[in-house]
Amino acid sequence: MAESPRQGAAHASPFRVGKWEAEPGLNEVRGPGGAVRVEPKVMEVLVALARRPGETVGREALLEEIWGGKYVVEAVLTRCISELRRVFDDDAQSPRFFAA
Repeated sequence: MAESPRQGAAHASPFRVGKWEAEPGLNEVRGPGGAVRVEPKVMEVLVALARRPGETVGREALLEEIWGGKYVVEAVLTRCISELRRVFDDDAQSPRFFAA
């Protein structure tokens, strides 16, 4: 994806994550169980991670990219990752997509 980090998920192209398809412009993920809408920041985290397939992305880098230097507690990012794990049926103990 060629968007600048602060451009937001709304401008990102649809992409696949395993058997799911993410539609950033709609804040929606479609998979075997149907479509699930997610909050805009949750989608921004997903898009930021999708820009770096196979890489480990640190919390600080995600906080800076998504929240742009605004003060937020790390729990905000933890909640976004938890929501993504729920949507993608990813177990925190044996993660396939979202490692801690």
